[in-house]
Amino acid sequence: SKPKVFNMSLKRTILEGETFHNWGLCSRVQNDKKFVYRMCDDPDDGILVDVPDEELIGLTFIGIHRGIAIYSSQSQINYHYSVRRLRENIIIIEAAWRSYPKVFVRDSDQFIYMTLCDSRIIILDTYTMEFLPVLHIENISKIWLIAGLFNGEITVKGTGAVIGAQYLV
Repeated sequence: SKPKVFNMSLKRTILEGETFHNWGLCSRVQNDKKFVYRMCDDPDDGILVDVPDEELIGLTFIGIHRGIAIYSSQSQINYHYSVRRLRENIIIIEAAWRSYPKVFVRDSDQFIYMTLCDSRIIILDTYTMEFLPVLHIENISKIWLIAGLFNGEITVKGTGAVIGAQYLV
């Protein structure tokens, strides 16, 4: 039988002043103003980051949730998590990351889920701006990403005790 083929077409080119970030995120400087958005969103509807560049030093843009830009910063304290609002539409999540946190967000959900590239999942309640108890997944040494959430069950891709083995849990 014939192999299945996907036809690819160019949806758009990189815009002037636009930068692509990890996980399909973008930023754009236009008329001396910075905007952030998901690659799948209309760049003209981006979130205004009305913050001096000095305040963004050491921060990494990691996601968008309900019109709020999410940045992360590193803490030197293990197992310490905090969140603060920089502006009405910008929050900063601080934790002892080993690498950039991977976030899973859905605008229909009040929670932001993050993996720290170990066996933990950190969950932030965006209504209360408080962290829920940390979830630990047994027999997984590293969670690489959160693949999805359906009917209260979370699916993650991770590495287990067997060297080289990868799992969807």
